[in-house]
Amino acid sequence: MEKHIPEATEWTTSSHSMQSPIRKCVQVGVTPGADRVFLRDSMNPDQGALPIDRRELSALLATLA
Repeated sequence: MEKHIPEATEWTTSSHSMQSPIRKCVQVGVTPGADRVFLRDSMNPDQGALPIDRRELSALLATLA
């Protein structure tokens, strides 16, 4: 987990997570111009975030679709 996340990172909460009755949410953080994104638990954002290459995330999501 990475704790030093750029301040310019913009976080988006999964719309699927918002429909959950227990609100266990995943957030994706995007930093303009960066080659990677961050994934974090919205209930515990201070615990850090998992950095992942944008291409790897796209491949993962394509596989899951």
